[in-house]
Amino acid sequence: MKLMGYSFDQSENPLQKILDPMGIGKAIMEAQMAWLNKPQESAAKYQAWLTGLSELQLHFLRRSFGMDTETSECKDPRFKDKSWSANLYFDVIKESFLYSSHFIEEMFDETPDLDKHTKRKASFWINQFFNAISPSNNFWTNPEAINRCVETNGMSVIEGLKLFSEDMKGNDISMVDKSAFEVGRNLATTPGKVIYRCDLFELIQYEPTTKDVSKTPILIVPPWINKFYVMDLNEKKSMMRYLVSQGFSVFLISWRNVPKELGDTKFEDYLTKGIDVAANVVTELAGVDQVHAVGYCIGGTALSSYMAWMNANPDKNAVKKVAHWTLFASLTDFSNPGEIENFLDEDSLDMLAGEMEKDGYLDGSKMNAAFRTLRSNSLVWNYFVNSYLKGQKPDAFDLLYWNSDPTRLPKEMHKFYLREFYINNALVKKDQLVLAGRKMDLGKITQPLYDVAAEQDHITPWRECFKTSSDVGAPVRQVLGSSGHILGIISPPVKPPKRKYWAGDMDRKKFKNADEWLAAQKEQAGSWWDDWTKWLNEKCGDKVPALKVGSRKYKAICEAPGEYVVEP
Repeated sequence: MKLMGYSFDQSENPLQKILDPMGIGKAIMEAQMAWLNKPQESAAKYQAWLTGLSELQLHFLRRSFGMDTETSECKDPRFKDKSWSANLYFDVIKESFLYSSHFIEEMFDETPDLDKHTKRKASFWINQFFNAISPSNNFWTNPEAINRCVETNGMSVIEGLKLFSEDMKGNDISMVDKSAFEVGRNLATTPGKVIYRCDLFELIQYEPTTKDVSKTPILIVPPWINKFYVMDLNEKKSMMRYLVSQGFSVFLISWRNVPKELGDTKFEDYLTKGIDVAANVVTELAGVDQVHAVGYCIGGTALSSYMAWMNANPDKNAVKKVAHWTLFASLTDFSNPGEIENFLDEDSLDMLAGEMEKDGYLDGSKMNAAFRTLRSNSLVWNYFVNSYLKGQKPDAFDLLYWNSDPTRLPKEMHKFYLREFYINNALVKKDQLVLAGRKMDLGKITQPLYDVAAEQDHITPWRECFKTSSDVGAPVRQVLGSSGHILGIISPPVKPPKRKYWAGDMDRKKFKNADEWLAAQKEQAGSWWDDWTKWLNEKCGDKVPALKVGSRKYKAICEAPGEYVVEP
């Protein structure tokens, strides 16, 4: 691409691939050049900025002379403390930063004659730049940090330096006191046994807590981007413990944190050597033909792919191992995947591919850093300020411990997943994607689906998750929970209710899109888990005596949560 004679083609600018491997500078430069190609619009924007700046200067001048000024409460959590507004010096710093940063961010959002992806990417990274240079991140321009230093006689600075030194050893900004948790001791404690193990996963069977259980067992397919115990944090927040208490036989795949020698593991291996094998073990052990399968995040995308693969079996007499299924915050249509797309284009994929070739996998810390960047103020700079500037050690919080316990991703799987799903959006294109010798067609999936999304999810946006109901040929019960990607799913029933949800069947003829469906639903207080339990009871059959853990063929190997989840 050329703008005003400048080329952004890497073949003409070979150093760009070295100096700007993710194409961040390239996107920002293209946005700037687009504005330069619109001189009249640029001049109008500049004039508007000067006008606003003059009004801001007048506000400061009135304050300096003790005159009354109109002030509005700052909603930015970085500047909520009264000290930011009480002192004129810090008020000038705060308001000048907020005005200029918001104005420039809006300019990037409104960039003329630029494709949507480049515009969003440039805007996203400009936002990250301003998040990084916020005056709240500098000791001498943060009144809260200065006040704490005075109150502690300088000890907060010393403690901050200690915390900084400790974090530098691990090359990360700590979010949690990791010493407070241990998987198997106070995390992932639901009783059960590992009853099957292979190179790719362990299969956990959880101990029943009721005399009778529904005939059809539940097989949970968690994401392998993170570890499964987000679904089993503690007794009160454990989905597995809840399900067994409701009279279900529950099995879960615990994916291996892949070593270098498994770097050639493919995406389709997670289907044929993972989900399919696990389903065969569960049905054989339980003495049934089919399971109810549950997929979460990428585990849900894999389960959707497996459902298409299963229904594409040329052997029409083959038993379909999944009778009905549930998705949690899972995408099948990646046309608008949310803010994560700012990390996903050809430049970024080339960089990642080069990095993964060295080790055979993508280190989990890099994936974790990307997700934290999506919410950098709350997941990066908040901890930077509290730890290093204020000298406050992070609290012990189970969810953040899990978030800080990432996994490695095999290079072949990850390259394929990013390119074919995110870049090419191939899963929703009939017969375009081939997995394990079969062409994918989501329309052939007829097994009933319970599809859950979360209202504030920024990783898998709820409207995009809802597109699955249009892609599959199955009856779908659609559910929207409040909160985000994790808390919108890990949402057990409590009294009084903390959250809300909307649930209803998706009538494709009646509702053209997700918003029309939502407008027709009644808001309900409480947890959607209650609605899901009712749906599962209708689908999973009559009650039968509870299964014993393990069998003669599938003997217990070790106690849950198993060995793979604790491997470094």
